[in-house]
Amino acid sequence: CVAAYGLILPQKVLDIPRLFALNVHGSLLPRYRGAAPIQRAVMNGDAITGITIMKMEAGLDSGPMLLEQATGIGSDATAGQVFDILARQGAELMVSALRMAAEGRAAFTPQNPSLATYAHKLTAQDQRIDWSLPSSSVHNIIRGLSPSPGARSTLILAGKDPLPVRIEPGIPLSEDAGGIPGTVTGMSEEGLIVACGKGAYCVTRLRPAGKPTMSATDFRNGWLKGLAAPFGTFEIR
Repeated sequence: CVAAYGLILPQKVLDIPRLFALNVHGSLLPRYRGAAPIQRAVMNGDAITGITIMKMEAGLDSGPMLLEQATGIGSDATAGQVFDILARQGAELMVSALRMAAEGRAAFTPQNPSLATYAHKLTAQDQRIDWSLPSSSVHNIIRGLSPSPGARSTLILAGKDPLPVRIEPGIPLSEDAGGIPGTVTGMSEEGLIVACGKGAYCVTRLRPAGKPTMSATDFRNGWLKGLAAPFGTFEIR
């Protein structure tokens, strides 16, 4: 049995088991084959994901399927929260799969390759927030990268060095903030208001480089003290 191994096993290894080798994968195959199925599903705003138990073969997550179980993704759920749910479901489903194999009841269903999509490994570029996207998409990206590796942006403030920050999941707003995307147009009771391509994003918690995670209020009292709105601009760097 294999889970989140990260490498393709050679056929000579897959031929060792007397019956077959099983893999638990964090998506409803053939969607999201590859290294980051949970993060990509959340980043794309999917409402449903799940677990697949499949027979391993030399291809990338392409083997026939034994069991699948779907689960919903809440609109504010992070990748970490979804991972915890799927980890429990995957363990339970694998126990059922092993029981079926031991009793000779394992019946596999081939994947439809025409429906396959790929969840490529996350890169540093994936972590950089594109504020020109709608606020709902920004929210999906931030929560899909939480808790690891984290969504990042660089805040440009007048007269100060560029400040790299990690942005924690906040609140997507449908109302436009009245500035170019990335502009910190103001402050609400909940946090910093950042203009997006459509709507705005309320940043409630963030972590400046070299500092602990803090509330938007604490950040304003430190880095933005004495500045008038608009406070600065988040850029992709």
